[in-house]
Amino acid sequence: MKTLLTILLFLIFCNSYSQRLNCETITKHSVFEIFDGLVQNKYSINESKCFGENLAKYDRQRGIKRILTLDGPFDTGCAKCIYYKFGFEKIVLGPNDIDDDNITQFMESYNGIMESILSKEQKKDYDKSSVKSKLIFDSFLTTLNHYKIERINDSTLNFKMHSDTLEYLFQSDIQNLLIEIGDSFGNPNNKVLKYNDLKSRGLDIPIGNESKKKLFICFDFSNMPNRFDLCWCKILQNKYSMILPVKIK
Repeated sequence: MKTLLTILLFLIFCNSYSQRLNCETITKHSVFEIFDGLVQNKYSINESKCFGENLAKYDRQRGIKRILTLDGPFDTGCAKCIYYKFGFEKIVLGPNDIDDDNITQFMESYNGIMESILSKEQKKDYDKSSVKSKLIFDSFLTTLNHYKIERINDSTLNFKMHSDTLEYLFQSDIQNLLIEIGDSFGNPNNKVLKYNDLKSRGLDIPIGNESKKKLFICFDFSNMPNRFDLCWCKILQNKYSMILPVKIK
């Protein structure tokens, strides 16, 4: 029994040791493997810095342009879109509630070398876009709508919807917004209308004897052109859904 325990401990030690990252071979690992390694093992700040610098230099040689970041509930699309505008991919390694000096050092070292690719004009553009004082796109805005529901007859409701906020943001580009409405998400029988048509003509919805009805509404921005000034771009999530309870009088 003692011999078996010794063997198990030896194997665990060897496996743990083999998983340690080495600056000389760091380019053999993905950024997610490095992130996991930094979480699982203890490294010096200098080691973490070396990991970031060596990997970034290697990626630049291969033409890879990306920025590493942590994600949080209050992040907007501003940074992601501005980097996308300059040809960078934004890679989310994990949640931003991780407090680890080694991860911070690795990301700062990597991003510092990547950001050195930016021209002076691009850096100024990024600085202006990093902090927005005016209205920007946010998924929450898709819930700020005005509804008009009229009963046409015993079996039909006419449903109209518009959003002053989205119209103010996208101006004439609002014509590219599609709205899908149905009894459930992903239902092939759902109706898809252009935003302007739903606002002006509305959608006739069949009803029965129910006193309440749920409308499953999906905002589809797939056809919306990039609007970097609004922190909207095609790299963001394209579809946003909500459920609207309707009381049938």
